[in-house]
Amino acid sequence: MACEPGQVLNADGSGGGRSSSGVSAENFMKLQPDSIQVIDIRTKTDFAKDGLKGAVNIFLHDIVNEADKIDKSRPVYVYCANGSKGSIAVMVLRDLGFEVYNIDGGLNAFKEAGII
Repeated sequence: MACEPGQVLNADGSGGGRSSSGVSAENFMKLQPDSIQVIDIRTKTDFAKDGLKGAVNIFLHDIVNEADKIDKSRPVYVYCANGSKGSIAVMVLRDLGFEVYNIDGGLNAFKEAGII
């Protein structure tokens, strides 16, 4: 499904609005780790304290300048502490041509679900 600049699609391809839709922590855990990229958009300090295994840290404010470090051939899943800044990262990366999804609720959703 094609996506217009600034649109956000759900992981299943539905949606298309400008809302902050994405994938739940539980559904994220069902994905194959080798087929996706995970980006923690929090600060380096926060990333050093905790985060998801296999995630790469690219601070939200640096995401445009460091976008060349992200592989456009694989879907990107972004997260922050609570999901709010993740929706901003989704819009920015979509405008740059990435297939990208926000992990709803961010790192807090994993903690609340007892996943981490």
